Amino acid sequence: GQVDRAIGLLERARDLAVAEPEIGEHLGDAYWTAGRRIEARYAWRAARATADGDHATRLADKIERGLP
Repeated sequence: GQVDRAIGLLERARDLAVAEPEIGEHLGDAYWTAGRRIEARYAWRAARATADGDHATRLADKIERGLP
């Protein structure tokens, strides 16, 4: 219920750990929930650059379709 607060925390975490795809994915999820669709897809694409396996597949699906 505190999406704006979560976005701020996730943005700071992403800045500290750019190569951690989980943080980028969660940031994209939070952006999506806040209605910030373009930023969500951008965050997911950045996360996909360092993701592998099922994680990369899940991110590709989010980029294509968004969150359910």
